[in-house]
Amino acid sequence: GVPAGVRGVPGVVRAARGGADGGGFGGSPVLLAAAEASHVKRWQTLQSMLKVPFRTAESARPGDAVYLRGARVEDAVVRDEAFGGLVVTNALALERRAEYCQWDEFRHTNCQECTRRVRAKDGSTDVETYPCNCVTDYTYVKGWRPAPRPSVLFDQPAAHHNPLRDPFPSRRFVAESATLALPGHERFELRGLDRVRAKLRKLKFRPGGSAPRTRKKSWWFSPQQPFDDKRARYEALSALPRRLPENFAYVGDGYFYSAYESTTAEALLKGFFQFAEGTLFDWQLGDLLAHLTGTCTAGDVRVSYFVKDPKKLSVLSTLRDEHGRLGDSAAVSTVAHAGKRSPAAMIAKEASISVPFWGRLLLAAWAVPFSSLVAAFFGFDFLAGPFLSLSLAVAALATTLLSDVWLLLYDGTASASVAMLSLVSFLVFLLAIGSLPRTRASPGPRAAWCMLAKAAGLPPDWRVQASYRGGEAPPPSTTRRQPPFVVQEDSDKCY
Repeated sequence: GVPAGVRGVPGVVRAARGGADGGGFGGSPVLLAAAEASHVKRWQTLQSMLKVPFRTAESARPGDAVYLRGARVEDAVVRDEAFGGLVVTNALALERRAEYCQWDEFRHTNCQECTRRVRAKDGSTDVETYPCNCVTDYTYVKGWRPAPRPSVLFDQPAAHHNPLRDPFPSRRFVAESATLALPGHERFELRGLDRVRAKLRKLKFRPGGSAPRTRKKSWWFSPQQPFDDKRARYEALSALPRRLPENFAYVGDGYFYSAYESTTAEALLKGFFQFAEGTLFDWQLGDLLAHLTGTCTAGDVRVSYFVKDPKKLSVLSTLRDEHGRLGDSAAVSTVAHAGKRSPAAMIAKEASISVPFWGRLLLAAWAVPFSSLVAAFFGFDFLAGPFLSLSLAVAALATTLLSDVWLLLYDGTASASVAMLSLVSFLVFLLAIGSLPRTRASPGPRAAWCMLAKAAGLPPDWRVQASYRGGEAPPPSTTRRQPPFVVQEDSDKCY
């Protein structure tokens, strides 16, 4: 049987020259440099804040850097005016998350491995393998996605059409200000609440606004014990907007649901294109089960909300005036964390959050194809080397590029150590490349281009090597020059 919402549609693809689907790679050093520059700027600001003498609420005067520990949050209101005027009190931020019922297409290609003989410019030849007689299977899965998926490039775009309706995209809202109260002190007003570090809780609505009493299994005594669900915030049903736009309705568990309703013209047009692509009467068990189980229809949209509503905040900021307004200054950038935190702990947390970990990981991914290009340029076979050498070369190249970016951004005493790191990692990269096995192709720019062209699936006559004798000089020849690409009689033999 076929699971609900899944369709397997075989499609045969006969490739003229073979080749599996390829993809690009990210992590450009330019993007990494921009992310690191932002991190360095933030880090320098935080380091300077460690030297600022923060005053407590008792001794702070206008213009002083002030530290509030565990202040109670009051008078914070956040709204989503577009969604029926939804209002949440005692919350610093509100996050709207939209999800879309969409089809996804998955392609799986099976190819045979064939061989062919290719000829270089100097007449030398080599045997290369390539994928051929490829067959591609298409599988379609329907479910909730964080963004609409265009289906125009699907193998069956009409049978698995994705309506791109997006009435309320994901968005974040923050309260204009919040009042912070400390026992025995005047109240403070904090703005810029989008930078508050606090956990997000899902917003749900129930009669009376109380959390349900559910039961949880216990391994030590009773098979089930009651507990309160404190991970979500519950509001009364009366807090829901009276009229919701786009036919949205609250369906429970924190979700607002809007079903897709196609017009007669859309239905007729979809049927025409299904008839044209041959899928009008192509029904499978997965389609029947999807209708019987009541799964979503492509085009449906659901919306949920998450709130930041800490009871207490610890704040590093500047007292702007005698009315208790807090804000940024030249020396202090406002930092606010939920709970009771020390200044050093908040600054260390902010520094760790600003580190671009994903950019550095993408740089390592970018270093893989770049290392293979360098290896081909010097006449080494990158993919034929041992895993240890490959990993060492990629890590060393990524470290070299990252340390070079640091040299451009950092100054002071760190420059000497970073320069030494760059030099050592570059030498390790060269040693790792030099430990790889040699190729038969002559080194140079043409070898790098041919490796790149072969990965892109270009035919052999577009990527003719200079020689397959490596660094050896070609022997003198008195015969007539052969064309650069010759297919032997047994070159299409598959095994």
